[in-house]
Amino acid sequence: MISSSVSKLPFLLTIMYCFFCFGQNSGPNANALQQVFTEEPSYWQKDERQKLVQWQERILVHVDKNFVKEEESLFFKAYVLTGPNRIRATISKVLKVELLDDQKQVLRTQYHEITDGMAVGAFVMPKKLNEGEYTLRAYTRWMQNYGDSFYSHTLLQNETASSSESIDKNEMESLKISFYPEGNQLIEQLDNWLLIKATMEGNQHLDIKGQIIDENNEVIVAATAYGEGLTSVVFNPQPGKKYRYRVESGQTFDLPPIQQEGYALKVNNLNKTDLDIQIATSPSLLNSKVWIKGEMSGITYFKKEIHAENSLETIEVPKEGIPFGIMTIAILNQQEEILAERPVSIKPSEKLTITLMDSEINKDRDEMCLKFKVTDQNGNPVKTQMALSITNIPDGELMEKSGYQLKAMKGNEAYGIDRRELFKEDLRLLTSEGSRKQKLQAVPTKIKFPFQEGLNLFGYAYNLNNELLRNTAVQIIGSSANDVLAKEIETDDTGLIKIENLQLTGETDLIFRRAGDESASRLVKFVPFQEEYDLDSSTKAKLDFKTQKRGAIATPSPWEYLDSDELVELEEVEVVEEKLDASKSSPWANGVKPSKVIYQDMERPRTLPQLFLGVPGMYVANLGGLNPTLRMPAAAGQGPVLWVIDGMPMMNQDNSLLEVMNIVSFIDVDRVEILFGPEAAVYGSRASGGAILVYTRSASNEDYVNRKEGRLKFQGYHQSESFNTIAKTMKKQPKKFKDRINTIFWDPMLITNKAGEVSIKFDTPIPLETILVKASSITETGAMGRVNIVY
Repeated sequence: MISSSVSKLPFLLTIMYCFFCFGQNSGPNANALQQVFTEEPSYWQKDERQKLVQWQERILVHVDKNFVKEEESLFFKAYVLTGPNRIRATISKVLKVELLDDQKQVLRTQYHEITDGMAVGAFVMPKKLNEGEYTLRAYTRWMQNYGDSFYSHTLLQNETASSSESIDKNEMESLKISFYPEGNQLIEQLDNWLLIKATMEGNQHLDIKGQIIDENNEVIVAATAYGEGLTSVVFNPQPGKKYRYRVESGQTFDLPPIQQEGYALKVNNLNKTDLDIQIATSPSLLNSKVWIKGEMSGITYFKKEIHAENSLETIEVPKEGIPFGIMTIAILNQQEEILAERPVSIKPSEKLTITLMDSEINKDRDEMCLKFKVTDQNGNPVKTQMALSITNIPDGELMEKSGYQLKAMKGNEAYGIDRRELFKEDLRLLTSEGSRKQKLQAVPTKIKFPFQEGLNLFGYAYNLNNELLRNTAVQIIGSSANDVLAKEIETDDTGLIKIENLQLTGETDLIFRRAGDESASRLVKFVPFQEEYDLDSSTKAKLDFKTQKRGAIATPSPWEYLDSDELVELEEVEVVEEKLDASKSSPWANGVKPSKVIYQDMERPRTLPQLFLGVPGMYVANLGGLNPTLRMPAAAGQGPVLWVIDGMPMMNQDNSLLEVMNIVSFIDVDRVEILFGPEAAVYGSRASGGAILVYTRSASNEDYVNRKEGRLKFQGYHQSESFNTIAKTMKKQPKKFKDRINTIFWDPMLITNKAGEVSIKFDTPIPLETILVKASSITETGAMGRVNIVY
């Protein structure tokens, strides 16, 4: 049987190689990927690095808009692509989406099911947004093998954030200036492009003018501003000179160290077909031999030897065959040492063309009609799935800040994103701390995070006496909108239980139990835990045990990685055996905490008069006699004492202790609560002298078991709010709401027909001004297209 599998493997790998080489018309689907991985697992274990190189995942995200407001929904569609050719097919079935603030702290997390390489959802923004930027981060568990630089990051801006022009002089003290030389260093006697980023406290961008000055305070060059706190200068440092950067407030900042000799690297990425690379060489290094190398995700896409005969060398590198992603371009010497480097964002090769064929706005009926057509490179129609968002933007300035160029409408002509936005994206990349840290890195050699085909829930199982259940079969029962869970899993010798590949949607109540005659012995208390990984340092993980509060929702657990060479460091966890607290047997019936509670000893029951012994201020006379009497504490006040049995007040206010003893057997008493003063006011004047509440074992649930202890509310795949629901309420919103940026249409699942066409017709809920139309599509074979239209 093994030999048969091995004989099939070369054939399957050949097929997969052909898929990647011949591109978009022969791409594999998810079943093909699954077949290769499951055919012969031992093959992949022999060379895990090869698997990590060939099966890298990337994510493209389409958001309805990049401006967000408090408590507003942000809609998105994620395309998950696999391999060097970015085929829209993946074994991963779970997408993790996170909302991060400007300090990169995770605010909210969602899990979405990946179907046919796609996932759709929506995020509701927090009630309070800070001034800084936000990020929508998306990744799979498999992508965790590579680290954060492989994740999808979508930048979001707070629409209502105040302008940086309002910052006063006191706040200028927190001004931070960061410098980013294009090739990672400044070189004397060469033209250097230096990017400068100005931020305030909280990482807030500040648009401020500046100049490069020398030691004599003479202006060498003024910086060019691009918005978002970004400026740049091109200057040629001279030997023996000292330079600083001076902002308009008069503050000065030292520049990075300037090297006496070296190589200045410049890359023009605005050309859609080629990378234009320039290498400037110091005079002392002319005629030296260096290499220019382009690498992405551990794969080298070009490497060229260069003899620096001239002070400036120009190279054109075709983008054809280079997948989208962040590429590192570096100059290397013969020892493979990096002399200069910079990141470059390679945009997806758009082999699909999405065209707006026709548009019509009927203001009388508040309707809008649009017709799109999708074609391939040869002009042939393509039947595919398309995501479409239409946003009304009343403020033209916000549109300009988004990088879209507003132009006058000419007939039915529409305009798309211009080169300026591509340039600004390059600026953001060069000034991103994450991208600057991304060196020519090797692909990981070990798989720490396998593909994820469902949600996981890990934790420890206890009985209701807080005793670990080791090597015990536990039954788990639950159901959601799309799946029913009923399985039995045995805990290991530490009491750990692992529930994997859950296919549950929304909040689901899970019941944990085991075999037993009584409820108390059957119920299982499950304590889930979360894991935090330091992806930069590699193999160490920390387990964080989260005891669920009542009503709290347990989120899916990350994968538990264990390195065979280096054990995972766990925090010490002390498990304390606790006696079941009788005070938690059942809640206060009237919602008021009593002055005193007396519990019956179930093993050695006491008579009703005996229960009152030892209560401060209470006096029992004729104890053991035929007619015992009871006197309340002085704090209870003057007036009648009301007896309440199992929640029912006794009508006769002259009831004595003896009468209550004749009604209730002391063996059946569960507890007695004593109320006086304001606590007894719930019973009115009948209890002006206090109230005594007697609960029997039958009425207070004999051997009470809190069944909620055996339940856990689990957050499955996120159920996002429907856009149609929001659209229906939009018309009722006040004018102030309508003057903001609003998405008026969102459909991530439009299907074109055989002619490649799709038409939509919808009601416009608000008056329209400037409209931004964004459409995207990626076929199963990886052919992609997108368009941004403003009119």
